Amino acid sequence: MAGNEHLVLEHVQGTTLRVAAETLNDRERFFASLLATIQAMHAAGVAHGDLKRKENTLVGPGESPWIIDFGVAGLDSAGNSRYRRKKFELMRQMDLNAYVKLKYGRLADGLTPEDAELHRPLLIERIAGRARGPWKILTMRKARKRRRAQR
Repeated sequence: MAGNEHLVLEHVQGTTLRVAAETLNDRERFFASLLATIQAMHAAGVAHGDLKRKENTLVGPGESPWIIDFGVAGLDSAGNSRYRRKKFELMRQMDLNAYVKLKYGRLADGLTPEDAELHRPLLIERIAGRARGPWKILTMRKARKRRRAQR
C-alpha cells in the first residue's frame, strides 16, 4: 500500500502454482511462506478474494510465493461502513480457506491442527461443494474435457 490509497504492484518472473505445484522442492517451506504472505497482506488491510485459483499464485525465484491479480481485492480501513468491513472479513476468510485448499487439495482429512484452525468454510463454499457433482453432470463438464483433450 502507498499512502493508504494505492496498491503498488510490480512484475515478477515465475510460473503459476498450477504448473509448478508438483515440482516444488520444499512444499512445506513454500506454503509456510505463502501463509506468511497472506497474513501480512491481511495485516496491511488487503484481502485478495480469489486465491482459490492456482493461476493467482506464482512460484517465483527461489520457490518464493507471489500473489497476483488483485482485480477483486477488498480493502479494510477504519472509515469503512459496517457492510464493507463485513465484506473484508468474508474475503479474508476466503483467502485462508483458499490457502488450505491450495495446500491440501480437496482432502480435508490430513490438515495439521494449525491449518484446521484457519479453515472455516463459508456458507457459499459449503453449498458449492454439495452442488459440484450435479453441476458437472448438468454441464457435461467431463465430456467437454475429454473432447478438448482429444483435439
